[in-house]
Amino acid sequence: TDRATYLKLKRRIELTILLEGDPELLNTYSLLQVNPLRSPKINRAGARAFVDFMLAPETLNLIRTFGLKQYGEPLFHPLKK
Repeated sequence: TDRATYLKLKRRIELTILLEGDPELLNTYSLLQVNPLRSPKINRAGARAFVDFMLAPETLNLIRTFGLKQYGEPLFHPLKK
């Protein structure tokens, strides 16, 4: 399972971590803006606003620290610093 799920459930399950840190286990989420020329239904301004929000320092800090107090380590690690 992924680290976030493990941290959330580790008090209720008896599992031992067998492997960690391998690049093959990296679970990356990405943002991709669709080219607005591909369809008249694409909300270009909304997409740009969402990307700007997700990449804002405040949002990245929230992601970086999410779960830290409750689980002792963050549940997610943004790639962007």
